[in-house]
Amino acid sequence: MTVKFPQVTMSQGEISPYLHSRSDLEQFRKGLEICRNYLLMRHGGIYKRSGTRFIDLARNQNAPCRLVPFVFSMKQHYMLEFGTDFIRFYSEKAQLQATDGSGAYEIANSFTQDQLSAFDYTQSSDVLTLVHGAHKPAELKRNGDVDWSLAAITFDSQIDGWGEDSWPQHVCYFNERITFANWTSDPQGIAYSKSGAFKILKYTGDAGDLSADDAMYLSILAGQVNEINWIAEGEEMLIGTATSARIVGPSDSSEVFGPTNSRQKRQATYGSRAVRPVQVGDALLYVGFYGRNLHEYIYDSSAYKFIAPDLTVVNEHFFRSGIAEQAFQQLPDSIDWIRMENGSFVALTYERDQQIVGAVGVELGGGGKVEAVATKPGKTGDEVWLQVVRTLNGQEVRTIEILDPPFEDQTVEDGFFMDCGLTYEGDPINEVTNLPDFFDGQEIAILADGVVMPRQTVSGNRFALPNDQTASKIHFGFPFRAHGKTLQIVDGRPDGTSMGERKHVQQIGMDVIRTADLQVSQSEPDEAMETGEFEDLTPMEGDELVSNSVRLQTGLLSVSQDGWSDTGSFHFWSDKPLPCRIRAIKTTVDL
Repeated sequence: MTVKFPQVTMSQGEISPYLHSRSDLEQFRKGLEICRNYLLMRHGGIYKRSGTRFIDLARNQNAPCRLVPFVFSMKQHYMLEFGTDFIRFYSEKAQLQATDGSGAYEIANSFTQDQLSAFDYTQSSDVLTLVHGAHKPAELKRNGDVDWSLAAITFDSQIDGWGEDSWPQHVCYFNERITFANWTSDPQGIAYSKSGAFKILKYTGDAGDLSADDAMYLSILAGQVNEINWIAEGEEMLIGTATSARIVGPSDSSEVFGPTNSRQKRQATYGSRAVRPVQVGDALLYVGFYGRNLHEYIYDSSAYKFIAPDLTVVNEHFFRSGIAEQAFQQLPDSIDWIRMENGSFVALTYERDQQIVGAVGVELGGGGKVEAVATKPGKTGDEVWLQVVRTLNGQEVRTIEILDPPFEDQTVEDGFFMDCGLTYEGDPINEVTNLPDFFDGQEIAILADGVVMPRQTVSGNRFALPNDQTASKIHFGFPFRAHGKTLQIVDGRPDGTSMGERKHVQQIGMDVIRTADLQVSQSEPDEAMETGEFEDLTPMEGDELVSNSVRLQTGLLSVSQDGWSDTGSFHFWSDKPLPCRIRAIKTTVDL
């Protein structure tokens, strides 16, 4: 009996192994067994991610940095590299240089290496406020592109109990007040400045003269003492503790929030870890206490309260090592980029309006591990900045990189599908020289004027195109593979399940758009390429073989198969530096 199985959406991404037989679930029909380096489209398909561009070496080659965005406006924004005792600055995808010609512009800070991942911050205009329990709150001020200053804040009045090793650990703005939370003497304490007067944190007048805009202090009322792990601005103030998610707001919504008009309420009993949450529209995404869950904190009008469902149940296997950091990219595809404790990297697409929540793995070329991630505005969408570590020639190399925008309407020549990559553009040349030292001895992928070149090993900080060829636009960097695998076929028989029964995959169809590289096989990619048991759905034909040009294909690409298996699943992949975008999959199987 021949049965055709269409898969018109892959919006769940790579689903948990615990679900690989749950064909009764909608998530199964939208999922894949493997999805690495393919990102989820809000339209339901998947596309090969672009590569990362090398920006500069990280200043400290012996330990990770922390990346922090500084956004004055959508036109003026920077990325800050925080390390032990220093801050460096980036703008327009380049490191800012000192005006005296001495090199990268930087200023000093007082954070130790262990404190880099723990400090919190908030921004107002040209001022970034920094807090850490071991340091007095400080302000980083921008006076110009290469004129920044960092100094401890001098408060007109401050909270009793603040002092050495007992400073607030969290900060945000709320209702025109700067707000601090969690210090040693009161881990559940919250201090609100006087409205519009951020240096006044303590009311010192007579009780009878207290007004709605005065400074105020409160402590979370709960049966246990569980420290505040984050605070965030919303219609009401959102608070995460070790055991619950809470809100603070006015007791009388018709009156101004203040010392005489406040109330606090527990909303959900899912605790949190001290990882900065990200705000996405009306929702706040926060990390669960043990680091293995990501909760969606959002108001439910039917329950008249905030709820916090777990977003990671379907893709739980990605999060077992614990979430260390997250950064949200609103455009182009609404992705929460998540760095794990073990250095792995996950892209969770969150598009609430389209009911899309799914995760995929991101594996960087050259064996790269992500040690820091942040986002900031760019020209056509949000930029994703990474600090990556690789072991090259026996030594750790730390680099600052930016994920290139997705390949959409560009020409093949402009596609960028290699990691830690660079581009030469100018007069036609055969040899590219003066590569960064860490490339020496490494195999790189090359795209020259839109033509895929054989991989080369860099020697003496240079490489040459084969056969004396020349090109005027040459992309090069560490190669990576986008790899997917369909789930097993367990349905299709009129008398019940086909689970475990032998199946003949008769034909594989991939509906693609603007795709130049895609292979399929019922075997793992490495094994298939070694034995030759794979099919290239995008081979060069006719004049393409003569000109060595690449054609972008759109439509259903089909290939016959002649193999039997217990699952009926197959692998698909793209490892050339070329685009691949898949809209749907069709598998024809004999049961």
